[in-house]
Amino acid sequence: MNERVDKFREFLLELSRGLTADDVEELKFVLSLSDAVAEQCTKAIHVFKVLERMGKMGPPNNLDCLKEKIRCIGRMDLVHMIGNLLLYILSIRNYPGLAPG
Repeated sequence: MNERVDKFREFLLELSRGLTADDVEELKFVLSLSDAVAEQCTKAIHVFKVLERMGKMGPPNNLDCLKEKIRCIGRMDLVHMIGNLLLYILSIRNYPGLAPG
């Protein structure tokens, strides 16, 4: 697995730890997941996998849908966390020397 994908997955794991069970329920609602799919999503990482399968999220920086839905549930702290990651990715693209060795 490529290092960017590994870091992306690490970020998603960290992000998932910041979401409560109520947050996950609200995310499933704002994503309009079918009942069958929603039942399978008991944790945030399950919701993230569904978003990947739907093509709405993926490495290294396709987080717009997730960021918007997290904003909808009022978790601005996590929206800022996603925004900071996206800024970091953009800075590395523009200034490759900033990337960790």
